Amino acid sequence: MSTVVVSVPGASPAIRAMWNDAILPDDIGPDPAFTARADGVLVTGATGFLGRYVVRDLLGRSGGPIICLVRAINGTVARERLATSLSAAGVDLATHGDRLQAVVGAIDQPRLGLSEPDYQKLAAGSGSVYHCAASVNWAVGYQRLRASNVRGTLELIRFACTGPVKRIYFSSTIAVCFVEQGPSEVDEATDMLPYLQHMPLAYAQSKCVAESLLRAAAARGVPVSIVRPALISGDSTSGAANPGDLICALLQGCVVAGVAVDCEWQLDCVPVDHVARVLTGLSESERPDWEVLHLFNNRGRHWREVVLWMNLYGYSVRLVSHAQWVDRVFDRGAAPGGLFGYRRFFGAGKRVANPAPYQIYLEHAQGRVLNETTKAVLASLDIVVPPLTAELLELYFAHYVNVGVLPPTQRLCTAARRQNVGDAILREAIEPSLRSRGLELLSLRERPLTSTNGIFNEIYAVRFGPMMGLRRFEVGVGGSGQAGPRALDLILKSKPADSHMQDLLVQVATLCDSTLGAHFHAFKGDLGLAGCHERELAIYELPEPELQRLLPKLSGTYRDTDRGIWALAMDYLPEAASVDVAAGAGSWTPRRIGKVVTELATAHAVWFRRDKALGHLPWLTAPVSTVRMIEMSPLWRALAVYSSHFFDSWLDEPILALQHTFIESLGDWWPALRGLPQTLIHNDFNPRNFAMRRRPEGPQLCVFDWELATVGVPQHDLAELLCFVLPPSCNLATLTDLLGVHRLALERVTGEHLDEAQWLQGFVLSLRYLALQRLPLYTLNHRFKRQEFLPGVIRNWGTLYALGSELWRRSAKEARRQTAQQDQYRDAEQVFGPNP
Repeated sequence: MSTVVVSVPGASPAIRAMWNDAILPDDIGPDPAFTARADGVLVTGATGFLGRYVVRDLLGRSGGPIICLVRAINGTVARERLATSLSAAGVDLATHGDRLQAVVGAIDQPRLGLSEPDYQKLAAGSGSVYHCAASVNWAVGYQRLRASNVRGTLELIRFACTGPVKRIYFSSTIAVCFVEQGPSEVDEATDMLPYLQHMPLAYAQSKCVAESLLRAAAARGVPVSIVRPALISGDSTSGAANPGDLICALLQGCVVAGVAVDCEWQLDCVPVDHVARVLTGLSESERPDWEVLHLFNNRGRHWREVVLWMNLYGYSVRLVSHAQWVDRVFDRGAAPGGLFGYRRFFGAGKRVANPAPYQIYLEHAQGRVLNETTKAVLASLDIVVPPLTAELLELYFAHYVNVGVLPPTQRLCTAARRQNVGDAILREAIEPSLRSRGLELLSLRERPLTSTNGIFNEIYAVRFGPMMGLRRFEVGVGGSGQAGPRALDLILKSKPADSHMQDLLVQVATLCDSTLGAHFHAFKGDLGLAGCHERELAIYELPEPELQRLLPKLSGTYRDTDRGIWALAMDYLPEAASVDVAAGAGSWTPRRIGKVVTELATAHAVWFRRDKALGHLPWLTAPVSTVRMIEMSPLWRALAVYSSHFFDSWLDEPILALQHTFIESLGDWWPALRGLPQTLIHNDFNPRNFAMRRRPEGPQLCVFDWELATVGVPQHDLAELLCFVLPPSCNLATLTDLLGVHRLALERVTGEHLDEAQWLQGFVLSLRYLALQRLPLYTLNHRFKRQEFLPGVIRNWGTLYALGSELWRRSAKEARRQTAQQDQYRDAEQVFGPNP
């Protein structure tokens, strides 16, 4: 190592020593006399978690020899260690002959622990180095990590400069981007060495010093590619994970202790096979002499959502504050051995840092780390980092159960047996319809399904496994009268019984707040989920052509009361997949809204004023009575208080007092709302649940997700829609026009006159109901999975209620004026007689 003394003002001796370590000695550099290229590859850390996957990928990419440097007492033991490691990644060392070799060595020793002849021979035959070896320990100091992480990197730079110059592919860590005091943004070009003393982890400091040595080497002519991955998670195909890493320790510790720390953290981990694919994929194209990539998951999950999943998988885990968690897990000794090793990182122990080191890595700091350059590189390499889906997380949990890290649960043990149930359900659902048209089912192939808008669909898929939720299939059909086979693009939507959905809602509410959960349990049958498992199927089966025209085409339904599965198969809507509710209302013009509202009126007209007929539909629950609404006041109050923590930060003025006014006056306005003309309403009508289907005659509204449908005023659907799509420039005139479009469209279809003042009243009262129930309910989901659309929706509600109330006041004033005028006419007639 260099003996140059670096002066760093204000730095401690330890930091000055690190800066000295970051200086590349002058005698290290490539020899210009060597111009030949070699095709061999040296891999360090091949017996580690990431290294084995790098070797696996290299085997499929190049034909040159792969030499794995293995710490061992002799060649036989080295080969045995390598064979054991590779087998965990599905690689049989014995089948690769001399191409895949294990060489006894150590990265922190001169000449990598090799004899001079062996060192020179290895250097002459190697054209690149994949440096994956490292001491990964978040609890020890820099000096304990220096040999492996710093000196080891220095020795590999020497190796790269010996004989033909070799490109170094270096696995670093995204942790080097997180500092207590640093730049407002950290992109791939940011040099983090100046912020070394502000890094909370010695491990990150050791990697930062190693990066600086590599930066200097690149300046002298050694090509370098550095990948800074976030937490490396398990294999995305097998679920095999590293039993000694933070993810495993944290999940195990939370499950064993029954508590999880409540914090703002995005779990942006990347599967190990994809980290390896990026490292090895860089060799497939021309690369710059120096590059840094930030490899983290742009579609990760919030930590609270992962805790929710733990509970859905059958583990009882409560969210608690940092202090409570540290006390329970570390101070009282509830943490298993794996997590106990991270006690200092989490702020436990005698010398507690403030803030705790882990708090430097939370969401507020994660947002400062950019990866735009990395996205472009991955796109050019055709590499996609998979999102952390419910299925992938379940794969990891199943692996942890199989290896004994987590105890088994009934939910996780039965999930694997349910995997192929969806195929059978789809067959049974669609075959009757196919037979009636002289067709037969020829093939089924599941296709990827991505959606940014699902909430409870994913939650009950997590709770009940792959047989529930949404799945997309390509279905091949044919028949004697057909020119040839053709493909149907279908969605299979499977759901459990309503009681399970109600229990899920109670479980989510309880995780948010135990008191709130108790109220949800008391009134779970009154929140619109009763009968939801049957309701959507029945609506699709209704013989109402005008309604069916606005639904996805149905291919079949399925009911199995014994297994508790209800499903429907319908056309896949590509237009729905492209809808991003979080994009906001900017693209919604009054004209576009008017098109949706006009077609919505067609659906409302089908059952308009048909109260008796609606009352005889067995799958449609009766509306909540005034008495019951008042009995539910404790729930409405608790929900208002809970949601105010979110609403207050999004609104100029708090609405909690307004919500309490709505609750106190339920006996006045709820019967008024129920007394207005009713129909079948969607009751969840927003861009998450409809799309504009492309038709030759122009876009046509297509509405799905009808499980919450109920009897109500048609203005309710309009009010909810406008909460999502209200134009930013909306004023009294704009709102008057939109209300008029809906009312007049319904008049045209039904042939009935609708009183304008009554229509306005129904709209304003619907906004009150949304403020008590639907909108606060969104905050339960927002607690675990951020609903990016929600702040805008709440702000729009505030605008709508202010404008609607003003219009209502004006309408009432005009009504009073007309009444007074009519009274004057009546008085005049009594005195002077009627006008001739």
